Amino acid sequence: MRRCSCRVGWLARPDAGLRICSHRAGWMRTWVALHGMKRMCASPSSAAAGTLGRDRPLPSPPRRGGSNDRFVQLDTVADQLAERRLLSLSLRERAGVRGDSAAEAQPASPAGLLTHSLLLLFLGLPLLATRTAAPAATVTESFATNPLTHGWHLFGNTNLFLWDSTNQNLRVTWDSLQTNSYFYLPLGTILDRQDNFSVAFDLEMSDIAAGVATNASFPLAIGLINLLDATRTNFFRGSPAHLQPNLVEFTFFPDTAGYGPTIWPDIWSTNGTLAGNDNGDYGYTIMDLPIGVVMRITLSYSASNQTLNTTLVTNGVSIPLNRLTIGTNFTDFRVAAFAIPSYSDAGQNPRYANSILAHGIVDNVLLTVPPPPVQNLTGKFAGNQWQASFTSLTNWLYTLERTGDLRSWTAVSTGTPGIGGTLILPDPTAFTRQWYRVNAQRPY
Repeated sequence: MRRCSCRVGWLARPDAGLRICSHRAGWMRTWVALHGMKRMCASPSSAAAGTLGRDRPLPSPPRRGGSNDRFVQLDTVADQLAERRLLSLSLRERAGVRGDSAAEAQPASPAGLLTHSLLLLFLGLPLLATRTAAPAATVTESFATNPLTHGWHLFGNTNLFLWDSTNQNLRVTWDSLQTNSYFYLPLGTILDRQDNFSVAFDLEMSDIAAGVATNASFPLAIGLINLLDATRTNFFRGSPAHLQPNLVEFTFFPDTAGYGPTIWPDIWSTNGTLAGNDNGDYGYTIMDLPIGVVMRITLSYSASNQTLNTTLVTNGVSIPLNRLTIGTNFTDFRVAAFAIPSYSDAGQNPRYANSILAHGIVDNVLLTVPPPPVQNLTGKFAGNQWQASFTSLTNWLYTLERTGDLRSWTAVSTGTPGIGGTLILPDPTAFTRQWYRVNAQRPY
């Protein structure tokens, strides 16, 4: 179950009509959008009938077709508070926040930007929304209920991942003969080397067979990925000839070539470079994974010393693993989803091809990531101009955008750097009926 990722509150009259929807906005986005209007005079009868004021109909968001884009209509704030199920989320990019928030995680944007936003479309009041700031977001998953019902997603071969409702865990097959496949949960934000974050999970292996198709081993991995990169048709995890960008993973290589079984927590940059320190130490440990034993694995990244620490605890005993420190020549990474991947062994040089077939159980996932880039959001008219006010973060760029039809969006402010405090983005042109959203981008 995912908790405390993006809690949203509304300042609204109980009789105000409210429509909330989630739709694909392109790239890695979760939009925060406000609809500014000078006259917000919905009556109880008009709200119940789905109208604004006396006889003006609510503008409906456009459907894009197919079952992946669905909308939830809530006629009153009372309904909203009672239901707590405010949004439907698109199949591939949603972040899966249950109940009272929305996040759509889409992989990346053009011109070297990743984008994160939160989408809330309102009809109703001059002052419409607030977001509660949090020092960090914590995501937990015990698999007590079907994870696909609250934000997890499947990509590729769905038969490799099975939710066990009896034992309340996730059964995983890592089969490199299959196409790249992922069981993943978008984070609702974008992480880079300047962020503090941690990933923890229980792992119990049933069997590990390396070299099932060849004579060498292939990585078994769990960690953080960039969906845009990882879902490309030319993304081959085992091929040095192809880029493997934007990964932060716990990786295990079984021993088949005489190098010894290796635990290798790794970080791959945006240009596909493997992280290591300036002395050529890549932070791997020669160690095998036990079979039939529950391991608690934690990856904790500290921005202050650019170090990824990995711990493995089993039977109450903590086993020391080598840490990975990023060198000065390493550029950066951008990751935005926790994933349990089964990578394909395609694309390799046949002379050095690797493969793996393994089965295991993943349980009790715990993720700690920075707060979302837009917090404490409010929107109002200042004179004849609409403005959005929110708590921003440094290292992000913010743009206010508007639309009259929910199809074509226009930027009404330039990209403004976050200041780690309150940021105000006004629309310099007076418009009476427009939808607004705040676009938060994290440049490379």
